[in-house]
Amino acid sequence: MFKYLKGIITDIKNESVILENNGVGFEIMRLLRDNFDFTSTFKVYICESFSLENNLILYGFLSINDLIMYKKLLLVNGIGYKTAFQILNKIDALSLANLIINNKIEELKSIGNIGKKANILIYELKNKLHEFNINVFHYENVYKALKSLGYNETNISKALYKINANLDDEIALKEAIKVISNG
Repeated sequence: MFKYLKGIITDIKNESVILENNGVGFEIMRLLRDNFDFTSTFKVYICESFSLENNLILYGFLSINDLIMYKKLLLVNGIGYKTAFQILNKIDALSLANLIINNKIEELKSIGNIGKKANILIYELKNKLHEFNINVFHYENVYKALKSLGYNETNISKALYKINANLDDEIALKEAIKVISNG
């Protein structure tokens, strides 16, 4: 079982990447919203599956939050590996957790591949999303601003966890940037 793979990207395909690690190339299914390039070393969190033909399929995520949410989605009756992956292609894990925790049924239904399963998602996952930082939901506008500035989800989540929960958005944004900059 793999937890993650770290290496360089040697090929980027429409739905997958080839990650080379110690001379071995791993084909990893990727989220279309994850940005891979050929110049950096990537740490890709992995979830494994087997196809009907017994082929190993690696689903990869640049964010640990996406991997956690992916595994949570697999617990929901009627959602398999492909559907869970397609859902996370449309929305990041923290935003999805926010919709589930706050019973946003109509918004969930509008996400491709959820539709009628919105009620089931809320029912089965609402009390199982403790890993996700509630401060992120409080500072949703700050989160979106930091994402648009190019910060990654993991750093944003850590920064929002560390700042005071009673700040206005402008001050929270400045504080979060300071936290991210200081590591």
